[in-house]
Amino acid sequence: MEEHLETLSMVIRRLVNANMTLNIRKSKFFENQIEFLGRLITPEGIKPTAGKTEAVQKLSYPDCPKRLRSALG
Repeated sequence: MEEHLETLSMVIRRLVNANMTLNIRKSKFFENQIEFLGRLITPEGIKPTAGKTEAVQKLSYPDCPKRLRSALG
């Protein structure tokens, strides 16, 4: 917790020095995990969100070369 407060203080100081502000309503502090740009960021690492992996899991198996090329893009 102490390390988090020190890092937060450093970030806020840098924002003030750069004449930038934070939108408090959009800010989250003291969270164990956050979702950012379609990724879940946790202490263990960065993972895709469930919605991203669900779409891939729902893909049907291509049954001919034309559908395989279409699935591969």
